[in-house]
Amino acid sequence: VLTDQYDKVKSKVERFASQGCRVLVLAHTNSQIKENVTPKNMKVLALIVIQDHIREEASATIDYFRNNGVEVKVISGDNAMTVSEIAGRAGVENANRFISLEGLSDEEVKEIALDYTVFGRVTPSQKRVLVQTLKEANKTVAMTGDGVNDILALKEADCSIAMASGSEAVRYVSHLVLLDSNFASMPKVVAEGRRVINNIERTSTLFLVKTIFTVLLTIMYLVLGKVFPEVGIIYPFEASQLFLIEFFAIGLPATVLALQPNTERVKGKFLSNVLKSTLPGALTIVFFHALMYGLMSIFNWEQEVYSTIAIILTTTICLFVLYRVSKPFNLLKTFVYIFVTVACFVGVVFFGDVTLFGKPFLKIAELNRENTILLLLLIQSAYSVMLLFDQLFFKRKSKN
Repeated sequence: VLTDQYDKVKSKVERFASQGCRVLVLAHTNSQIKENVTPKNMKVLALIVIQDHIREEASATIDYFRNNGVEVKVISGDNAMTVSEIAGRAGVENANRFISLEGLSDEEVKEIALDYTVFGRVTPSQKRVLVQTLKEANKTVAMTGDGVNDILALKEADCSIAMASGSEAVRYVSHLVLLDSNFASMPKVVAEGRRVINNIERTSTLFLVKTIFTVLLTIMYLVLGKVFPEVGIIYPFEASQLFLIEFFAIGLPATVLALQPNTERVKGKFLSNVLKSTLPGALTIVFFHALMYGLMSIFNWEQEVYSTIAIILTTTICLFVLYRVSKPFNLLKTFVYIFVTVACFVGVVFFGDVTLFGKPFLKIAELNRENTILLLLLIQSAYSVMLLFDQLFFKRKSKN
């Protein structure tokens, strides 16, 4: 508004701006006002000073993101000095590192995007350039906004968050809309996202362990059947014998784990995380089946005895996987784990020979003393073998 007259009030404006105040000017001119033409010879009548109110919960929200490794940047169309002061009061780290983007080209904006925390006098296109530059620096960018000036940047961001009280167009282009228009709701949004991702990782591990060891065992027994046709051993499980695993070691615990609160930070990639927690258990099961196959002729096991040892040992290893997935334990997870472990034990000991619709259900054969001792030794060593697979594969992988 003032153009060449600004120097007359510059010191006062900057003094108020440094205090975190917005400064408006009321000026008078005798010149005719024309569209898109700034009149000259403006006479300042008054400076109107406005101070923004910082919500009480703002500092706590900023602290939450800082403590969780999120770098907060403030992008505004207002005076950079004013925005810097307000950001500092709200607890934004490095808020004193501010710059005005007025008159800067896109290339100049890209060069300084990573060097500053507060950006003032930012145009809509410059907001988009800032987001693009941050993404090119391998940062995951989430942006909040409520005005049409934010649309370009919101569409460019990895996660765009709109305020319900803001522009309708902004709500349409955003991934999330805060219905209470309160940025303090963001920690709850993050917590819900973490709960979903982390709990899906946990439950996926339980289901994939069974899928992987089933496939690997099928391949192993097919190969062994070709190599050692005289043994005549067949796949050790029938569908009904997997009931203990499917219901007590997977189904019921997975339901509980999926609904548990979980605010742990999401680390790594989803698929690699699941495989890291899945493969040690699955490979342990395959390893012990191969070991039992070698011991079969030594102990003269019949098919029923072999299947009994196989299903008990496999169920136990699945419970070991559940133990690792459930950590850290709380009261509910502890109760569920004890319940399913006891249920599996009771099912094997007391209902192993139960019939359903006139047919044996679990088909658990009675083991003699020698086979029982061997089974207990295998169970005792199973958890250590699973940890060994974990160290062997994934520590070596991390070094590579």
